[in-house]
Amino acid sequence: MHGYPQPEDDDAELTYGATGCGKCAVGRVQRAPFRLKGEPRWGRRGIFQLFWVYSEFFVRPEVWKEVFRPLGVEARPVLNRKGTQELRTVVQLVANEQVSVATADLLHAICPVCGKRKYLPHRRGPFASLLAEPGSHYVKTTQWFGDGGEAFQETVISNALMRALVAHGARGAKGWPVADADMKRVDPAVNAFG
Repeated sequence: MHGYPQPEDDDAELTYGATGCGKCAVGRVQRAPFRLKGEPRWGRRGIFQLFWVYSEFFVRPEVWKEVFRPLGVEARPVLNRKGTQELRTVVQLVANEQVSVATADLLHAICPVCGKRKYLPHRRGPFASLLAEPGSHYVKTTQWFGDGGEAFQETVISNALMRALVAHGARGAKGWPVADADMKRVDPAVNAFG
């Protein structure tokens, strides 16, 4: 995690508009580019996430060109705080496909406002098994995860993309394997809606 979406007081309204539930945030759809205070201070990292934005990844443009673009992953620009200029040293990765995961062993809660189901975030061990083979190297889950007022779709990447990231030496992200269909994954009980 590195930095916060801008402006901090109404970033969700600017980025997502009126999409999604106002209580649990399930169903948010990005309508505009994310905004940052300025060019990220990358250090040795090549990839990061923003606080409060758990389903989106941001990379250096050269990491996108060398690792993600050859595998068909698209990118979108990131803007400065005022939204008047594209930043030069960062792009946001774009997932154009969604995949469902096995949810029978996942703890969840149902939002009292919208009635949507939200699963507890993945914290350790293998991630839930996929119900279908993705056609892309970088996808989001159809299911929503989160605690309280946060909601996000988990990101799933292919083995080929993971190998490309490791070979490139891109730092800043970690991952977990996806479970085989026969493996089970259960999180400790927590109230997903606070």
